[in-house]
Order: sequence, then structure tokens, then C-alpha cells
Amino acid sequence: MAMGGFTGNDPTPTLAQLQQYIRQGQLHYVLIGGGGTGGRGGTGGTALVDPWVEQNCTAVSPSAYAASSATGTAGGGQDLYRCG
Repeated sequence: MAMGGFTGNDPTPTLAQLQQYIRQGQLHYVLIGGGGTGGRGGTGGTALVDPWVEQNCTAVSPSAYAASSATGTAGGGQDLYRCG
């Protein structure tokens, strides 16, 4: 599911839609952050989603999905969370 895409112009689910996907068991993992104008702290639809995910989901250790342990992230300032 696109959440802003590379340039931040792809459709992004609203926070309510994201919460519904999680409640219904349709969505278990969310990758937030990274480049593009829709990324962390951007003005795109992820501006509300990212903080909610950080507060309500569990961060997945980068070592669990073979991300670079040197940076502590998946790369490009991205973080993976397990929701639901």
C-alpha cells in the first residue's frame, strides 16, 4: 500500500482508514519515514499517520528484517512497526 510514495503524491490512507485496516487484520506492518515530501514530518497524509504508528505500534528491530545495524534503521530514516 502506498503511503505518499517517493514524491509524496501517491494516495495515502487517512488515519481512520489505517486504523480500520489494522482492526480488521488487513494490515500488520507499517514502514514509515524516508525521503519524499510525504515522509516523516512531511505535509502529506502521513503527517498524522506517522506519529500515531509510533505511539500505538511496536517498533521492529532492524536486525529482525536484515536492515543495516550500523544505522539502526531500514535505510533513509525508515522504521518498521508491527501493528495489531
